[in-house]
Amino acid sequence: MPDRLKPALPFLYALCLCALLSLVVAGRAEAHAALLASDPLDGAQLSLQPAAVELRFNEPVRPLMLRVLDRKGTTIASLAAGAPVTQSLRVTLPAGGDGVYLASWRVASADDHPVAGSLSWRVGTAGADTGAPVAVAAGAVSPPLVLRLLAELTLLIAAGGALALPWLRPEGKARLRSVRVVRVAARLGLALLLPRLLAEGAALAGTSDWFEDETYAALAHTAYPLAAALALPGLLVLACLPKTGEWKRGWLLAGAVPALLSFGVGGHAVHALTGGWLAPVLVVHAAAAAIWLGALWPTEYALRSVDPKIDDQRPALAVLGRFAHRGRELLGALAVSGLLIACVQLGPPSPAWGNTYARLFMAKLGLAFLLFALGALNRWCWLPALARGRRRAASRLRLSVRLCRGLLVAVVALSVALGTTMPPRAGAGAVAPPPAALVERHWPSAYGPRLGLNVAMQAGRPAVTLSVTGPDDQPFTIREAVLVLERPEAGIEPLRRRLDERAPGRYGNDDLLLPLAGPWQGYVEIWIDDFSLERQPLAFTLP
Repeated sequence: MPDRLKPALPFLYALCLCALLSLVVAGRAEAHAALLASDPLDGAQLSLQPAAVELRFNEPVRPLMLRVLDRKGTTIASLAAGAPVTQSLRVTLPAGGDGVYLASWRVASADDHPVAGSLSWRVGTAGADTGAPVAVAAGAVSPPLVLRLLAELTLLIAAGGALALPWLRPEGKARLRSVRVVRVAARLGLALLLPRLLAEGAALAGTSDWFEDETYAALAHTAYPLAAALALPGLLVLACLPKTGEWKRGWLLAGAVPALLSFGVGGHAVHALTGGWLAPVLVVHAAAAAIWLGALWPTEYALRSVDPKIDDQRPALAVLGRFAHRGRELLGALAVSGLLIACVQLGPPSPAWGNTYARLFMAKLGLAFLLFALGALNRWCWLPALARGRRRAASRLRLSVRLCRGLLVAVVALSVALGTTMPPRAGAGAVAPPPAALVERHWPSAYGPRLGLNVAMQAGRPAVTLSVTGPDDQPFTIREAVLVLERPEAGIEPLRRRLDERAPGRYGNDDLLLPLAGPWQGYVEIWIDDFSLERQPLAFTLP
């Protein structure tokens, strides 16, 4: 390979990585916590009020709120914020009359993203209730995107500018102006820390009031306070940089490092199923982007001092040369770390590809192409022209630097937006909500426990679930449960299947192979103990 082409290798590698990634993720890719199942099912018709409401999610969640409303809109049971992280939420219900009931819930997933929803069921006949509970909005709660974007931008500019100063070593007015940018960005970041923290808590709690108790309770066990605690000392150090432009390398590192570490304590990638090893990769990615963004101000200020009529342009050209020379390593770190994060977040091929996350990711990838192209143009076209004394080279480089800055701000904005969508690696693990139950029944046993039976279609097969609750509303262990099904008119004799214990007080069988559609009948034998047998008949139509 000719020597004059060797400097282009890092840029070509980065472009190839982006091209490869765009082919891999084309048409890809949403996943926070998702509700897998509920007891009772949404829309269930019950003859008796269930003993409890239970929600099961695809990953451990932190409860923010769970409340059950009766037909008058009165809260009859609730689970407040502060409960331990768990994959299953359960709240005991008091005895109630006929009518429509509604359960409203809000949880935070492992990456502190709020997810909310509601489900309803009817007890008794359709005409027995006198009203319906007040509707509760479902879906995810929108986070404070503008505050999040401004806070992260100021943090990146301050930390990246601090790391770029000892690397580029600008002189004169360029040095003073560059230090001022770092100082102003750090002060803005400090001013945004508390509002951003309160806004995140309000979004988690599902309220618009930043100063409610629910806001503080929602924030208590999230990563946001830790991230703010890391960023605070770093921003304080950078905000106190002297106006004279004098600085020491250790002072800059003491400010930039903790600020950048705050990017590694929360978010999708940090909580991906990787054992936590992706957190330092995310910090490297954020640091590379921050240094690139922060270096654009010293570069532009150095370009302003370029004058073809002045013989000594060496200080300005030295800044530009350092940026061009070391920018290759910076670009490589940014591309490789971004590729690792994307591979984890996108996950293996799945039907989930093709959603909002993918569109935002492809837009971000397109902007990365433009950034790499501008970097290559600056490195091999305008910078050599400037060194040769071309008059228009400086103005074109200044325009290119401003374009790079705008593109990087857009990339950060897309990254913030990606944090509000569901990455495919998590979406692949989510299961579609179960359809309406073929059988949904709750009844008190003559021997003490309260029993609940559910038959629903899962993956094209009927699945049977039996729940057993003791008089104290705690899970009750029985000796054995057996399902018996038959179709006498089709000549099918009784088919017996054992219901295996899934959890304390919960039994089921998801492997019922029933080849014929149509009406089935049978019963469930429930051995409470060695001498107590409960037999519950059932009938359903298999679609």
